[in-house]
Amino acid sequence: MNQLSPEEEQKILNSLPWGTFALMLLIGALLFAGWAFMFFGMFLEHGPVNSMDPLKHICEDPLERKWVWISLVLAIVMGGMLGYYAIASNIHPPSNVETIDSSRLHLTEEFAEDNLGVKANPDGTVTVTMVAARYGFYPPRIEVPVDTPVTLRIASADVLHGVHVPNTNMATMIVPGYISEVNTTFPETGEFSLLCNEYCGLGHDSMWSRLVVVPKTEGGQSS
Repeated sequence: MNQLSPEEEQKILNSLPWGTFALMLLIGALLFAGWAFMFFGMFLEHGPVNSMDPLKHICEDPLERKWVWISLVLAIVMGGMLGYYAIASNIHPPSNVETIDSSRLHLTEEFAEDNLGVKANPDGTVTVTMVAARYGFYPPRIEVPVDTPVTLRIASADVLHGVHVPNTNMATMIVPGYISEVNTTFPETGEFSLLCNEYCGLGHDSMWSRLVVVPKTEGGQSS
């Protein structure tokens, strides 16, 4: 296992992914710089385009210039939407904080077969422990209470997998050798599909599980 203290692990898990945001900002700046170079280098009167250049008629066309502005606005809007969605939904990349031997999952206390499933914590939260293996999630069906903080802890027994519950922020990669952790709350009752969103082999399309959000009075369980 890793050498970090529980306090250090929780601090990393709860922190914003500033590295991801910085990378997005850098890519956006490079795209803007490329667009600016194209506009000021090609579309201005004294740009590098000469009379023999086949693109001269495009550069001198007012409609083409409008499309450049439209493409820039669309790029800014899409980038802003992605950034807002990532922050507002509290989407984190895989933390890779906790390590584990994937070949010995069944011998560990937390991921032993009898310990998988839903556990209620003294503070009122719920922890769900699962294993991903080709081609399924175990246990195949879990129930969690509505409006309750849920922590999903999941590890891979073989290859790279992903876990995703549509229309929620429960989505992360499951990297062999690491424990992935996702925190979320389900505001409404209902049934959801828990899907693998990373190609893991020929049976990838059949790798899914069932997540049921029930009223608090029914608690949570797995089967």
